[in-house]
Amino acid sequence: MNPAPFTRKNPFVAERCRSKPRPFFSPSPNCRQGRGGIKRIIFFFLLLFLVTLQATLLNGLNILGIKPDFLFILVIFIALHKGPISGAWCGFLAGILLDLFSFAPLGTNALSKTALGFLLGAVAPFLYFEAPFIQGLLLFIAMLLEGIFLFILLSSLHLALPFSHSFLHIILPTSLYTSLLTPLLFYVFKKTGVSDYAF
Repeated sequence: MNPAPFTRKNPFVAERCRSKPRPFFSPSPNCRQGRGGIKRIIFFFLLLFLVTLQATLLNGLNILGIKPDFLFILVIFIALHKGPISGAWCGFLAGILLDLFSFAPLGTNALSKTALGFLLGAVAPFLYFEAPFIQGLLLFIAMLLEGIFLFILLSSLHLALPFSHSFLHIILPTSLYTSLLTPLLFYVFKKTGVSDYAF
């Protein structure tokens, strides 16, 4: 019998013994990566559900031709809680799905929501957004910016209405309506842990 294992330290065994044992129910790194992929798939279907909801069922919340933008509320929620990269990714996916389900030129909503998601995520560390009033105010300002951004994009394609009409009859009322529902949606998203599923 070789006495070496008993008289000398085996580096492999020593290193393995020094490493902290992993709890029995703790998922391995590969398992955690798999769960991350599943969460992203779930988040994608959540976006798809909200797009469908906004294109169909939200017609029941239509007031004088104006309805709230639930997708934009989700984009800003993710941006504030996860940062600019997640906000931009969420904005892009939400926007491109909205473009596909609407009559808007392909890429306009994707570009505007990507830009606003990144912007809000970048300034989030300097903001306090736990108060419902602040949440509504942030959404109101963000939607005004998105509306003006969309107007500029559509104007470059010669598809925009006059600015005064667009601002007074579309951008401003949509921003007000959406901002009023923002605290409720923020509360629902927070309680359901939606940000944990984002990219």
